[in-house]
Amino acid sequence: MPRTSGGRRASAVPMQEWTPGDDPMLALLPPEPLWAFQLLPREEQRWRARVFLAVRIQTGGEMFAWAQALRKYDNEAEVKAWVVRSLTDEVILDGFRASRVSRRPMCRAMLLFERQSDASWLPTTVILATKARLQGKCLPGDPDRDARPLR
Repeated sequence: MPRTSGGRRASAVPMQEWTPGDDPMLALLPPEPLWAFQLLPREEQRWRARVFLAVRIQTGGEMFAWAQALRKYDNEAEVKAWVVRSLTDEVILDGFRASRVSRRPMCRAMLLFERQSDASWLPTTVILATKARLQGKCLPGDPDRDARPLR
């Protein structure tokens, strides 16, 4: 391994700095996203970034948001399609505006999670606030959950 000026070892592989490119949602991420996120293909980064941003707006917890964004799903294609369809740029930006304007964070999108038998948390439902009412949508995957009435 090559040595640096301070005598420490350095990597022989040059690291390229991660950039958000032209995606406005990736630009909203913290300056140094986790390496596990940086190693994902750009298409996967786009939808997982939306999960991260929605959870962070709702909870304010960065590490919890990363854990949910990097979670693996059995039905990943369905979850990706739902995230892209439901967590649009407008919904995310609305959530940011609402949480920054008021002293107490108020969200436009709220995610509900269910505790699983292996002690992990599974996102199950998103509730969107509109001027007229709250609209709930279940994530695909569980027939019992899909049968629940949402008002």
